[in-house]
Amino acid sequence: MVILDLEDSVAASGTKEARGRVARAVRAFNRERER
Repeated sequence: MVILDLEDSVAASGTKEARGRVARAVRAFNRERER
């Protein structure tokens, strides 16, 4: 699953700012997919 891979790579890089950005993008993506 692409999202989990993305989360893992971001977590490995360890930048909280990027992590928050990814989390927001994931939530927005999931919201769009539910329509």
